Amino acid sequence: FPIVQDYLEQKIKATLLTRTIALSFVVTLLLISLYFIFGYYFALTIVGYMIGTQIGGRMVGKTSIARIVQYGCLLMAFSGVILLILALIPLNHVAAILLPMTLYMVGLGITFPSALTGVIGPYPKMIGTASSLAGFSQNIIAALVSLWVADHFDMTQIPMAIGIALMAVLAFMSHYFLIGKSKTLPSSAG
Repeated sequence: FPIVQDYLEQKIKATLLTRTIALSFVVTLLLISLYFIFGYYFALTIVGYMIGTQIGGRMVGKTSIARIVQYGCLLMAFSGVILLILALIPLNHVAAILLPMTLYMVGLGITFPSALTGVIGPYPKMIGTASSLAGFSQNIIAALVSLWVADHFDMTQIPMAIGIALMAVLAFMSHYFLIGKSKTLPSSAG
Protein backbone atom coordinates (compact mmCIF):
# COMPACT_ATOMS: atom_id res chain seq x y z
CA PHE A 1 0.00 0.00 0.00
CA PRO A 2 2.81 2.54 0.50
CA ILE A 3 3.54 2.42 -3.24
CA VAL A 4 -0.14 2.99 -4.00
CA GLN A 5 -0.23 5.83 -1.50
CA ASP A 6 2.87 7.35 -3.14
CA TYR A 7 1.14 7.13 -6.53
CA LEU A 8 -1.84 8.95 -5.04
CA GLU A 9 0.48 11.60 -3.61
CA GLN A 10 2.02 12.08 -7.08
CA LYS A 11 -1.37 12.79 -8.62
CA ILE A 12 -2.22 15.25 -5.85
CA LYS A 13 1.09 17.08 -6.22
CA ALA A 14 0.70 17.21 -10.01
CA THR A 15 -2.59 19.05 -9.69
CA LEU A 16 -1.09 21.46 -7.16
CA LEU A 17 1.84 22.40 -9.40
CA THR A 18 -0.40 22.63 -12.46
CA ARG A 19 -2.68 24.97 -10.54
CA THR A 20 0.19 27.13 -9.38
CA ILE A 21 1.79 27.56 -12.79
CA ALA A 22 -1.17 27.56 -15.15
CA LEU A 23 -3.56 29.54 -12.98
CA SER A 24 -1.30 32.60 -13.05
CA PHE A 25 -1.04 32.56 -16.85
CA VAL A 26 -4.71 31.97 -17.49
CA VAL A 27 -6.03 34.51 -15.03
CA THR A 28 -3.55 37.28 -15.82
CA LEU A 29 -3.38 36.83 -19.60
CA LEU A 30 -7.00 36.12 -20.32
CA LEU A 31 -9.25 37.44 -17.67
CA ILE A 32 -7.78 40.45 -15.89
CA SER A 33 -5.92 43.41 -17.22
CA LEU A 34 -4.13 44.38 -14.02
CA TYR A 35 -1.61 41.68 -13.20
CA PHE A 36 -1.06 42.78 -9.61
CA ILE A 37 -4.67 41.87 -8.80
CA PHE A 38 -3.78 38.23 -9.44
CA GLY A 39 -2.08 38.06 -6.04
CA TYR A 40 -5.40 38.74 -4.36
CA TYR A 41 -7.15 36.13 -6.47
CA PHE A 42 -4.40 33.60 -5.80
CA ALA A 43 -4.70 34.27 -2.06
CA LEU A 44 -8.33 33.17 -2.22
CA THR A 45 -7.25 29.68 -3.28
CA ILE A 46 -4.74 29.56 -0.44
CA VAL A 47 -7.52 30.42 2.01
CA GLY A 48 -9.36 27.40 0.58
CA TYR A 49 -6.32 25.23 1.37
CA MET A 50 -6.20 26.58 4.93
CA ILE A 51 -9.89 25.82 5.40
CA GLY A 52 -9.31 22.30 4.06
CA THR A 53 -6.46 21.64 6.49
CA GLN A 54 -8.70 22.74 9.35
CA ILE A 55 -11.48 20.43 8.19
CA GLY A 56 -9.04 17.54 7.72
CA GLY A 57 -7.50 18.17 11.12
CA ARG A 58 -10.90 18.02 12.78
CA MET A 59 -11.62 14.72 11.02
CA VAL A 60 -8.50 13.05 12.46
CA GLY A 61 -9.48 10.68 15.24
CA LYS A 62 -13.13 10.70 14.15
CA THR A 63 -12.56 8.76 10.94
CA SER A 64 -9.74 6.80 9.34
CA ILE A 65 -6.94 8.37 7.34
CA ALA A 66 -8.15 6.42 4.32
CA ARG A 67 -11.63 7.94 4.64
CA ILE A 68 -10.22 11.46 5.05
CA VAL A 69 -8.16 11.02 1.88
CA GLN A 70 -11.20 9.61 0.09
CA TYR A 71 -13.37 12.62 0.98
CA GLY A 72 -10.66 15.08 -0.01
CA CYS A 73 -10.00 13.32 -3.32
CA LEU A 74 -13.71 13.26 -4.08
CA LEU A 75 -13.95 17.01 -3.48
CA MET A 76 -10.87 17.61 -5.66
CA ALA A 77 -12.27 15.46 -8.48
CA PHE A 78 -15.66 17.16 -8.27
CA SER A 79 -14.17 20.66 -8.39
CA GLY A 80 -11.72 19.68 -11.15
CA VAL A 81 -14.58 18.40 -13.31
CA ILE A 82 -16.60 21.57 -12.62
CA LEU A 83 -13.56 23.63 -13.64
CA LEU A 84 -13.28 21.66 -16.87
CA ILE A 85 -17.00 21.97 -17.66
CA LEU A 86 -16.89 25.73 -17.12
CA ALA A 87 -13.82 25.96 -19.36
CA LEU A 88 -15.46 23.94 -22.12
CA ILE A 89 -18.71 25.96 -22.08
CA PRO A 90 -16.66 28.42 -22.29
CA LEU A 91 -17.42 30.67 -19.36
CA ASN A 92 -14.61 33.21 -19.49
CA HIS A 93 -14.90 34.85 -16.13
CA VAL A 94 -12.48 34.95 -13.23
CA ALA A 95 -15.08 33.36 -10.94
CA ALA A 96 -15.36 30.35 -13.30
CA ILE A 97 -11.75 29.56 -12.44
CA LEU A 98 -11.34 30.84 -8.90
CA LEU A 99 -14.43 29.29 -7.32
CA PRO A 100 -13.74 25.72 -8.52
CA MET A 101 -10.03 26.17 -7.74
CA THR A 102 -10.78 27.39 -4.22
CA LEU A 103 -13.06 24.38 -3.68
CA TYR A 104 -10.33 22.17 -5.15
CA MET A 105 -7.86 23.63 -2.65
CA VAL A 106 -10.25 22.83 0.21
CA GLY A 107 -10.14 19.21 -0.98
CA LEU A 108 -6.36 19.35 -1.26
CA GLY A 109 -6.12 20.70 2.28
CA ILE A 110 -8.23 17.80 3.51
CA THR A 111 -6.26 15.22 1.50
CA PHE A 112 -2.62 16.22 1.44
CA PRO A 113 -1.61 15.97 5.13
CA SER A 114 -3.35 12.63 5.61
CA ALA A 115 -2.04 11.22 2.33
CA LEU A 116 1.50 12.21 3.31
CA THR A 117 0.98 10.45 6.64
CA GLY A 118 -0.04 7.35 4.67
CA VAL A 119 3.18 7.55 2.65
CA ILE A 120 5.65 7.93 5.50
CA GLY A 121 3.72 6.13 8.27
CA PRO A 122 4.72 2.60 7.24
CA TYR A 123 8.42 3.54 7.45
CA PRO A 124 9.03 5.00 10.90
CA LYS A 125 12.77 4.27 10.72
CA MET A 126 13.13 5.74 7.22
CA ILE A 127 10.84 8.77 7.34
CA GLY A 128 13.39 11.01 5.60
CA THR A 129 13.93 8.53 2.77
CA ALA A 130 10.20 7.84 2.35
CA SER A 131 9.38 11.54 2.37
CA SER A 132 12.15 12.35 -0.10
CA LEU A 133 11.09 9.61 -2.48
CA ALA A 134 7.48 10.76 -2.29
CA GLY A 135 8.48 14.37 -2.91
CA PHE A 136 10.73 13.40 -5.83
CA SER A 137 8.00 11.32 -7.44
CA GLN A 138 5.42 14.06 -6.92
CA ASN A 139 7.60 16.70 -8.50
CA ILE A 140 8.43 14.55 -11.53
CA ILE A 141 4.73 13.91 -12.22
CA ALA A 142 3.90 17.55 -11.57
CA ALA A 143 6.62 18.73 -13.94
CA LEU A 144 5.40 16.41 -16.70
CA VAL A 145 1.81 17.57 -16.32
CA SER A 146 2.91 21.21 -16.25
CA LEU A 147 4.96 20.67 -19.41
CA TRP A 148 1.91 19.18 -21.11
CA VAL A 149 -0.26 22.13 -20.02
CA ALA A 150 2.34 24.64 -21.22
CA ASP A 151 2.77 22.81 -24.53
CA HIS A 152 -0.99 22.79 -25.14
CA PHE A 153 -1.67 26.34 -23.95
CA ASP A 154 -4.02 27.89 -26.52
CA MET A 155 -4.88 31.18 -24.83
CA THR A 156 -7.78 29.52 -22.99
CA GLN A 157 -8.12 27.90 -19.59
CA ILE A 158 -8.93 24.53 -21.17
CA PRO A 159 -5.44 22.92 -20.99
CA MET A 160 -5.10 23.95 -17.34
CA ALA A 161 -8.57 22.61 -16.57
CA ILE A 162 -7.81 19.32 -18.35
CA GLY A 163 -4.59 18.87 -16.38
CA ILE A 164 -6.21 19.64 -13.04
CA ALA A 165 -9.36 17.61 -13.67
CA LEU A 166 -7.42 14.62 -15.03
CA MET A 167 -5.00 14.46 -12.10
CA ALA A 168 -7.77 14.98 -9.54
CA VAL A 169 -9.95 12.26 -11.08
CA LEU A 170 -6.93 9.91 -11.27
CA ALA A 171 -6.18 10.59 -7.60
CA PHE A 172 -9.77 9.77 -6.64
CA MET A 173 -9.88 6.66 -8.83
CA SER A 174 -6.50 5.48 -7.51
CA HIS A 175 -7.72 5.81 -3.96
CA TYR A 176 -11.10 4.26 -4.66
CA PHE A 177 -9.85 1.21 -6.55
CA LEU A 178 -6.52 0.60 -4.81
CA ILE A 179 -6.95 1.76 -1.23
CA GLY A 180 -10.71 2.10 -0.91
CA LYS A 181 -11.12 -1.67 -1.17
CA SER A 182 -9.31 -2.21 2.14
CA LYS A 183 -10.70 0.97 3.81
CA THR A 184 -7.49 1.33 5.81
CA LEU A 185 -3.96 2.44 5.27
CA PRO A 186 -1.10 0.60 6.93
CA SER A 187 0.15 2.53 9.93
CA SER A 188 3.56 1.01 10.55
CA ALA A 189 5.98 -1.39 8.97
CA GLY A 190 7.49 -2.19 12.33
